[in-house]
Amino acid sequence: MVRSDQSVFTLRKKQKSWATYHANSLLASANYYGLLRKSAKAESLYRLSINHNRWYKRKFELGVSLFEYGSFLTQIGKEKQAKSLWKEAYSIFEAINSKIYQEKLKERIGINQYREEDPIRRFVTRINDHQISDSLIELSQYLRSNLHLDALMDKILNIGLKVSKAQRVILFICNEQTGELVVQAEKNIDLNVQEPMGFSKKIVLSVLQSGEPIITSDASEDEDISQYQSVIKHQLKSILCFPVKYREEVKGVCYLDNIYTCQAFSQVNMDILNALMTQAIITIENHRLHHKNKAVSLDEPQFMLQCEKYKITRREKEILNKIIKGLTNRDIGEQLSISVSTVKKHLYNIYSKTNAGNREKLIETFSS
Repeated sequence: MVRSDQSVFTLRKKQKSWATYHANSLLASANYYGLLRKSAKAESLYRLSINHNRWYKRKFELGVSLFEYGSFLTQIGKEKQAKSLWKEAYSIFEAINSKIYQEKLKERIGINQYREEDPIRRFVTRINDHQISDSLIELSQYLRSNLHLDALMDKILNIGLKVSKAQRVILFICNEQTGELVVQAEKNIDLNVQEPMGFSKKIVLSVLQSGEPIITSDASEDEDISQYQSVIKHQLKSILCFPVKYREEVKGVCYLDNIYTCQAFSQVNMDILNALMTQAIITIENHRLHHKNKAVSLDEPQFMLQCEKYKITRREKEILNKIIKGLTNRDIGEQLSISVSTVKKHLYNIYSKTNAGNREKLIETFSS
């Protein structure tokens, strides 16, 4: 703990001469001491961060500091003071047209004017990096034109890696029947990784059960998780894990980590990633709904005729049926107790026999 406190102090001291970063360092330190329940220290740092941003007239950062300080005050029973800070923050974000934080604050200060928007586009206004903005807009367009779920998940996770400093991202989805978490998609920035690296199941389950995010700047120094087997085994540094909600219900969990870099993730990272993963959840829900009524019986005459025409085997019939239902390769593998690579081999054979270029063509051929 002493080491962690010293690291925080050293970081603030190094950044003090950098006006751009010093306030962010103060805010990060305030959040850190807040997590440690050192209220007096946390409040002092929150106020320093606010005063620093006022002095340098950094409006957005000032609004964020007011927002975070207010959130902390609610945790220690100072709701009235928190609401006052939130109102000031809302005025700032309204003046600079930061819609993300406006939406966050409306419910907190009693403004019930929530308007549902595309979650991707809501966050584009907050990102200064043009490459990231273009990627998000590209994804938003892609979502409207492609129903291939595996491709969508791959695209979303790729952008998730791009907008964060994560080396790996995993999206878990709650099974509708059992309520258990299953891996929907996983992406590693190192394409040469042969076997998937383990993750902290305790962290993922804790986030699922509590509905609250976990973010750590250095897992090896975090008293709560430093002794977790996965943290020790894989020498994890930064971890970000947060619930993915849709219509106020937790639908899944997103887990990211980095084994080399400390302080890889921030609140901004989480906000952007949350928008991405919420879009992923919406896409999955819509995809399943789209294909819900397209399932066919293996004994249905039209289906059987098409299978005979293209010389489809029994196992290939089973896989085709799952594809028509809208399942991913991973889902198909789990339901049929075969590996994803085996599913892909069968799909390759089906494509070769039918000359279908994608799943949509297969669905059209066998479900019509």
